[in-house]
Amino acid sequence: TSDMIRAWFGSSSKSADDNTQQQQYESSHVTDISDDTGTFRPFPSSTTDAARSAASNFGFGGASRGARSTQQDARIERQISVAARNLGDGVQKIVIAAKSKQGGSEWKTDLMTLLGNSAPSNEEKDKSSPSKKSDVDALLENSKCERFILRCVEAELPPNLIHCLRLVRVVELQNASVKAEAEDGEKSRAWTPVALKATQKVTRLLCVLCKDTSVGEQLRPHLFGLLALSGASYPPSGVHVATAASQVISSLADYCLTRQLVWFIHDRKMILHMTDDIKELTGLTTAAGGAVPMCLTGYDAEKAGLWLIAFQTVVRLISASCRFNTIDLVKDFEAAGGYEVLKYAVDHSTSPHGVKLVELLPDLICCPARQPEESFDESNLKVAANVRPMQLQEDMLHKSSPLLKEFQEEHAGKMPNLTSEGTLRTLSFMSIQKAARLRNNEHQGGDLQPDHKFRFDMPSALLQATLQ
Repeated sequence: TSDMIRAWFGSSSKSADDNTQQQQYESSHVTDISDDTGTFRPFPSSTTDAARSAASNFGFGGASRGARSTQQDARIERQISVAARNLGDGVQKIVIAAKSKQGGSEWKTDLMTLLGNSAPSNEEKDKSSPSKKSDVDALLENSKCERFILRCVEAELPPNLIHCLRLVRVVELQNASVKAEAEDGEKSRAWTPVALKATQKVTRLLCVLCKDTSVGEQLRPHLFGLLALSGASYPPSGVHVATAASQVISSLADYCLTRQLVWFIHDRKMILHMTDDIKELTGLTTAAGGAVPMCLTGYDAEKAGLWLIAFQTVVRLISASCRFNTIDLVKDFEAAGGYEVLKYAVDHSTSPHGVKLVELLPDLICCPARQPEESFDESNLKVAANVRPMQLQEDMLHKSSPLLKEFQEEHAGKMPNLTSEGTLRTLSFMSIQKAARLRNNEHQGGDLQPDHKFRFDMPSALLQATLQ
């Protein structure tokens, strides 16, 4: 009996020692692994748990999750394809109805409904009856999908979204005309946009799509219509369409431009047409068919920010084109008289629009005026290379500085040459005299009339633009 008890205790002790050694081996040799949630946990010690964990992470469980993930991606792609196709088909039907004037103004209601701009009905407001999600909302919700752009391009969605922006402009124009007639011809300037929500959704979609060169190529036949939207005239309620077009064009310029597309824009003289539109917008020229009723032009357009929107768009496009070792669009802008129009716009703009127009000068100054060499690098776009906008900036500086204005008057219109001997001494002496006269005039209660009546702080604007 004693021998049996001794043997039993010995075997138990040996078994315990073996278990302890096994646990120590697992804790010291088995590293932590990560599960599909991204959290780290120790490898299980028991054989059953280890088998279950291995099957889950490395075997059948991982394959199951991978299959579910693939199925989910495929389902999302199908949703994108269906929504893009439905939205495109809907836009095409509305375009046909608008051109043929079928059904009167029903196409406008259909457009607002298609783009999710309509107000919810009483049933939709009831939480117990959720409203159906529009195709636009479904696309925006799935816009982060890896193949989102591919599926939308396959359904030819980008051109149809351009049609939407152009149709929205027509909606705002007709709405402004109807309101003017309702007010017995009074030109109210405080109308509320009727398609703001729809425009915002279309803009978001287009900015997401304009991140691939394939979209730029698909939009090639529709570029003229898109670029024209940035410099067109609008009623007060339609300014948001110009802003949307500018945002889309900026995204296209940053991500979708190619050397071939730049040449296409140059060959079709689109920069020339954009500059002509700005001339009409500023009032320098008159449209061939006359001004569109109830649309803003001249100083009214400037106050609404339309001058600024148009110039920001064309300068962004020109500056982006220089990345492709070409100066075609820079030359087109100069040939169209773009610098003269910009000078006029700065001279007659108010704050803050005038300040932002001045901030465009450094971008134009860094656009090369001569054909770059083959070894052109994009870093060269940060170097002053265009004399024409530099002269424009210098002219603004002279007009806004009383000291330089007085120097010109005393030296027969000549500008100071800082490299010649004695010029700095002369300017220093004149500055002291000028400051004393201005101070005495202020104490005597006289009005200080600026040498050039800029309607914003030009010296500060020039300084801010120079320090960019």
